Amino acid sequence: MEQDQVEESIRNLIIGTSKMIERSDLSMAQLRKNITSKGGTTQAGLDALSQYDIVSMFEDCLSAAVNRSVELSNRDNE
Repeated sequence: MEQDQVEESIRNLIIGTSKMIERSDLSMAQLRKNITSKGGTTQAGLDALSQYDIVSMFEDCLSAAVNRSVELSNRDNE
């Protein structure tokens, strides 16, 4: 698959997922359960992601962003 096709697919996935989350009152866990078919593409993606500690990656990313935001805010207030 070409890089531009990958980027377009990811972009559409994020947009579609965001719209689904925004429009639903269900938890994200329930939404995931509702769209995941055994042996389907979503399950394959989740299986691939389960090989990595995604939660820690996101926590580290958010922590770094918050810390940097505080540093920049403190610098601007000096």
